[in-house]
Amino acid sequence: MPTISEHKYISNIVHSEFIYLIWKSPAGDRFPVGKLYRDDKFEYIAKESAYDAGFTCYPAFAIFTEAPSIEYSEPIKVFARRLPPKSRSDYGKFLALYGLDYKSELVKDISDFDLLAYTGAHLADNPFSFANPFKGCKPPLQFIMQAAAFDFYGQNIQNQELLLEKNLSLALEPENPKDINALSIKFQEQKIAYVPRSYTEVFHEWLKLGFKIDLSVFRINGTDEHRYLYLFVSVF
Repeated sequence: MPTISEHKYISNIVHSEFIYLIWKSPAGDRFPVGKLYRDDKFEYIAKESAYDAGFTCYPAFAIFTEAPSIEYSEPIKVFARRLPPKSRSDYGKFLALYGLDYKSELVKDISDFDLLAYTGAHLADNPFSFANPFKGCKPPLQFIMQAAAFDFYGQNIQNQELLLEKNLSLALEPENPKDINALSIKFQEQKIAYVPRSYTEVFHEWLKLGFKIDLSVFRINGTDEHRYLYLFVSVF
């Protein structure tokens, strides 16, 4: 069971123009391979590096090289199948994992598109998920973000549960040989993870505009071999 922060919920929902479909390669690298738009359109954006890593397509939407601009039918409805049915007895617990209060008016009429955006629509043993770039959205805003590389950097922390609800800091890494835009996440000056690449662009935009980004540990779950760190991100 995940170790989760109690009574911490998102207080406002913002509406992105689109969200990224993310594919995780067998080697563990994540690539943005598609865009799902609020007006119910979907397009592939995968670069050669993703195909080199083994990406083919999302199973429900074949790629037709002879018709790259094909319009896929009701993509939001198709992707929403990744979400649990609202009739499930534990649906409220599912929403709570992503900082959404099932009983609040804020969540009562939330759209499938926004559910995909705010939950990521992760499925066990499935390489696809969604990331919200918050295009067209202005702070203040809040969301839950899965940190990258916690499996590697977080292993030096003896009792990871002690991180729960602790505040973390961001650090620029302009000399990072893999990505000059990389943003590391630190706890008491110790690097424990990274901001996923699908979020680094908008994080840099917020910082450049003078917004403050507050990070705190929201939940930690997984197995002894693979641990996942989820952060409560507040931008204001």
